[in-house]
Amino acid sequence: MKRNQKEAILPPRVGREQTTRKSTQSTVKINLITALLVSLLISIPCQADILILGHGQIMAGDILQQNDDDVLLKMDSGNLSFSKSTIKDIRLTSTDGNGASLDFVETNRIPSWGTIVSALSKAPWANGLRQIPATVIDNGDLKDVPYLSFHCAGDCYEMNVYGDPDNPACIEIGAIKSLAKSERARSNCVHFVSSILTRYDDKRVARSVGRSKQIITNDDLTFEITLPDEPDAYGGWWISVYNESALEEARATGKDLLTITEPIVPPKPSYPTTHEIWTAADFNQSRPPSGSGGRVWVNGYTKKNGTYVSGYLRSAPHRH
Repeated sequence: MKRNQKEAILPPRVGREQTTRKSTQSTVKINLITALLVSLLISIPCQADILILGHGQIMAGDILQQNDDDVLLKMDSGNLSFSKSTIKDIRLTSTDGNGASLDFVETNRIPSWGTIVSALSKAPWANGLRQIPATVIDNGDLKDVPYLSFHCAGDCYEMNVYGDPDNPACIEIGAIKSLAKSERARSNCVHFVSSILTRYDDKRVARSVGRSKQIITNDDLTFEITLPDEPDAYGGWWISVYNESALEEARATGKDLLTITEPIVPPKPSYPTTHEIWTAADFNQSRPPSGSGGRVWVNGYTKKNGTYVSGYLRSAPHRH
C-alpha cells in the first residue's frame, strides 16, 4: 500500500483490526527475512588462520600470539602452542595495519583455499587432515594447472584446489581407496562442496547432483561427477566444480613449470626444497605420475599480478 493511502478513513474497530493484522504480517515477514539471513550467514564458511605442520598436517584456528619460536593457536578444543621449527607454512586471515583481524567476506563463487581447508578441518569425518605433494597432471582438462592437495580420514578422501589459491578455478573432492564405493562417503563429498560454495543457486545445484556420471552447468560453473572406472579418476569417486575459462587462465606456462615445480626425488636434508618436509610415505599417497620420474608443484606457491610465484621454506627459528 502506498504511503498516501494510510490516511484513508475507516471505522475505528476495523482500522484497529487491519492495523493489527498488518503489523502481525510485517512482523512475520521480518522474522522470516531475519531467519533467512542468519541461515545464509551460518552457511558461509569463515576463514581461519592455517598452520601447515611437518608432513602436511593442517591446524585451523585463530593465531593469538607468535614470536620467533612459537605460535599460540586458539582452536575449538582450546589453545595450543606450536614450535615454529615444526611449522612449514603459516597462512593468515586478512589483517589491518596493526595486525587486527578484518571481517572476511568471500566474493568468489568458489572460495579461497584457506576458507575451503578451514571448513574441511571442521568436518566430523575429515580427521587427520594433512597436505600431500601435488603431482603435476600432464593430460586432460587439468593439464599443467597448479593445485594444492589434501588427504584426510586415513587417506581415504582427497581434496584438490586448482589455480590461484586465493581465487580457485576448480575444487574437487573424492572418496578414494576403501571408501571409493561408499555411499556415505560420496554424500559427505557432495554436502561438503555444497557447504563451501558462496551462491545459493550453486549450493542447490551441488546438492541436486546424483551419484552416477553427470555434468551440470550453472551459468559458467560446471558440476561434474567422475566415476572410479574413468581414466582420470585414479580409482576414486569425485565431485568437481570448475570454471572452464578460469581453468584455461590458470594453466601454467613453460616458464611457470620451471619456477613452481620440482622433480620427485628422495628427501635429502641438504637439498633446500619442499622435499625436506615430504617423506617417501607422503609421495606414496600422491597421484602417480604418468611417466617416469614426474614432478610436483612446490609447496606454498601463490599468484601475484597474474604470475605464479614459488613458495619458500620457513627456516628453523634462531635464538638471539
